[in-house]
Amino acid sequence: MKDGTNAMDEKVLVSSLQILSQLLYKHFGQKTVILIDEYDVPLDKALKQIEEKDYVAKLKQDGMDNFIKYGIACFKKVCKVVGEKIND
Repeated sequence: MKDGTNAMDEKVLVSSLQILSQLLYKHFGQKTVILIDEYDVPLDKALKQIEEKDYVAKLKQDGMDNFIKYGIACFKKVCKVVGEKIND
């Protein structure tokens, strides 16, 4: 793990996905499709940006005291939202 991200050799990744595909085929008796969800990457970037830009401190100076930070990632017609209450 480097800077909070996981790294994997491409050959290991491809091999792992091939094995997973074979196991799914054996289990279900039909070809399967494996979809890789990368929505978490932009969501994590959005949440990290909120902390890096220190928006909460600026809003506190304006008298606000309840905060929820959230990130939204969309691809075509599918969106994913993550959020959390900030307890400061």
